[in-house]
Order: sequence, then structure tokens, then C-alpha cells
Amino acid sequence: MEDLEVGEGETPRFAVVVEGKPLPDIMWYKDEVLLAESNRLTFVYDDSECSLVLLGATACDSGVYTCTARNLAGEVSCKAELVVRAAQPEAVAAVAEEGHTARRLTDDYEVHEEIGRQPQ
Repeated sequence: MEDLEVGEGETPRFAVVVEGKPLPDIMWYKDEVLLAESNRLTFVYDDSECSLVLLGATACDSGVYTCTARNLAGEVSCKAELVVRAAQPEAVAAVAEEGHTARRLTDDYEVHEEIGRQPQ
């Protein structure tokens, strides 16, 4: 699994490839607490790929996620961190969209005219 960073409202997906005989049981944890499927949390199994999909991520979904595969032969786990960025306030987003940039010195002065000018 790889660490993920998403914005609020996005849909993060953790994926792992699991193989074993007998076929392992897969368990997902967030901050060491066992997860159960819900209207926002889905476990997807496609051949040997197992995924955890989280719909509409919020800041409280940030944390360390663990996938554990267990069968008679043993147990193996992997971990990844999810960071959910807060949505930008509308005013900050509007300024960012307008593309305001810092003004350059040459916007106000003709450098060649200023060189050698006597102080007044």
C-alpha cells in the first residue's frame, strides 16, 4: 500500500495484492481499529487485488490504515497513511484562481534610468 493525500470530498483507494493457500482472510484497520463496510467504506475484491475505498473523505478519516491477510500458514500486514486536506476557504480559492503574483521591481522602475542617478 502507498500513502495517500487527498482533498476533502475525494475518494481515496488503498489497494494490495494478496496471494496464499488457503486463500487468506483480509481485514482492514484504521489506527488499529477493525473496520466494517458501511455506506462510505467499501471492500473490493478482484482476483488477488483487495482494495479499501472510502467515499467522500473527511479530515477525521486521516490516519494509518492497515491491511492484514491471515490464513493457516500465518499472517502478514502492510500499512499506509491517509492525509485528508481541508477544503480551501472560498476567499483563498478565489485569490488563487485570479493568479495574483508579487510585483517585480522592474514593473515600477526602468533599471537603466536608475543606474547612476544622483540622490536628491
